[in-house]
Amino acid sequence: MDLFDLAVKNAPSLKERFEELIKLGRPDQPKALKEFALTIASSGRICVNMKQMTLIEFLTFGKYMNIYEWAANRAHLSGRQVTEVIQAKLGRYYEKRLAFDGFFDNSSGFHCGALSVGGLGATWYGDHCAVFNDSVSAGRRDVAYLRSDSVDTYLTEDLDLDKAAIAHDVAPHTHRQFLAAIKHSEQVLAHPTQKWPQLLCNDTEFVEVIFAGDAEASDLEKIRMARSDYEAYFDYGFEDLRGALSDADRYRVSGFVMMLRLLEDRKIPLELVDD
Repeated sequence: MDLFDLAVKNAPSLKERFEELIKLGRPDQPKALKEFALTIASSGRICVNMKQMTLIEFLTFGKYMNIYEWAANRAHLSGRQVTEVIQAKLGRYYEKRLAFDGFFDNSSGFHCGALSVGGLGATWYGDHCAVFNDSVSAGRRDVAYLRSDSVDTYLTEDLDLDKAAIAHDVAPHTHRQFLAAIKHSEQVLAHPTQKWPQLLCNDTEFVEVIFAGDAEASDLEKIRMARSDYEAYFDYGFEDLRGALSDADRYRVSGFVMMLRLLEDRKIPLELVDD
């Protein structure tokens, strides 16, 4: 099955459902939904939350590896089997991930992220939010947006694919704003505009993005991290140089300093987010 072709075919339906919401919405809802959709259409980016060392590896080697590429690299260096490495990395999600990907063409090239208009993203996956510029998604056919986490939303208990559900939800890049607005149609009015980034992408809910092809460090628009984390790391990294730290914390502070140097070398902005 071609996931990206499925997204293109679903585009007219998504637009129709959005327009129907605008017609039938409660007072003030149409205006808010239109503004929400416009915000995503103009500012929506693919983001990937990463742990510190994952980000450092990305910035060092210049390529964002998906699980299959990462596992192949570790298997080559360790002598272990690729499937063994993937299973060890994914744990209880191993069977679900392979089951979902197995339904789609060329899924070994899939990269996963989330739709973002700001904020720290889905920090459950990592405290550093890598934001890709629009060139990674705009004008490319091989990008698809899903209502929520792919393996938890579209797989049945016996690991079969809910084809009707995914065909109903999946959106191409050009219609991602309609999918997000439909998903959050009941919540948009209850959240002020400054809270929309957290509504769209947080630890428990996000619009998943699946894209194929290479994603490189040169495609990064910015990195976001919590201001409180930055200030703590900066203090120990540049001011309180004799502060008492555990070996693990000292390792993280050294990683922070390395990250700053790599961002400077690649001219990638660091955006601090109040948490």
